Amino acid sequence: MALRAIRPQQDESLSEQAYRTIKRRIIDLTYEPGSDLTEAFLADELSMSRMPVRAALHRLELEDWVIADFRKKTRVKPILCQDVIDIYQMRSLLELPAIERIFTEQKTWKFSFMIEEGLLRIKANVHDLYERERAETDLHMAIVNVLENRRIDRIYRNVQDELIRIGLSFVRSEERDRQYIAQIIEGWEDLILAIREQRREDALRIFDRDHLSGALKLALKQFATDTN
Repeated sequence: MALRAIRPQQDESLSEQAYRTIKRRIIDLTYEPGSDLTEAFLADELSMSRMPVRAALHRLELEDWVIADFRKKTRVKPILCQDVIDIYQMRSLLELPAIERIFTEQKTWKFSFMIEEGLLRIKANVHDLYERERAETDLHMAIVNVLENRRIDRIYRNVQDELIRIGLSFVRSEERDRQYIAQIIEGWEDLILAIREQRREDALRIFDRDHLSGALKLALKQFATDTN
């Protein structure tokens, strides 16, 4: 009886491990968008049986990270132009009101320092693309947390994971990365100063320029270049 009680817990632990590892490798582009994934390949890579891998793939399919066709072949979900547009639209709907709320609730001083701390983490990971993108998405999550809506937080985390993958897919050359990170750091510094000095309209304009409409234009331009 004891063995029967332990075995499901062990299986769950292995499937969770497989899920987290595969998802991380999808996000950091170890498994490229559109690439095939097989249970045999993943089981060999993760040094485990196919059963937890199968459970992990099923969960990833439900979360829209992988696609399984009618022949039961699984591949990493490609990054589509519409995905980029949809995600930035969601960011506009959530993050601009969050910035507004920082001002209406007079939290400018607190959040200027919070954003500054997040920027230090971005700078600390300037040469680690994944950790740098993670640091920036965590900063966006902190801004959205101003809305104090746990349901939004749960949905938004998955969106932010996809944004990491999108960001990494566009930063492929050292030259592009240098330009990109310089713009990112300068933009956050401008935003911090505008919030700290309680320049509401400037803060909204800067945020839209660097993280919403301006960032979407840049992403779509790079997407068009990379797919041609």
